[in-house]
Amino acid sequence: MGTEKEEPDCQKQFQAAVSVIQNLPKNGMPGTGKMSREEAMSAYISEMKLVAQK
Repeated sequence: MGTEKEEPDCQKQFQAAVSVIQNLPKNGMPGTGKMSREEAMSAYISEMKLVAQK
């Protein structure tokens, strides 16, 4: 199924995702404009799903 080359790449991608999540601001994201907190979270999740599919 997987090759040795895919394993390290998968690990790098996983670590990158963990790093992004760990570095999110504790109290939301500044600069979301007039979006509500819920709208901002929903938009962020939608964008992360698109990125994860690549």
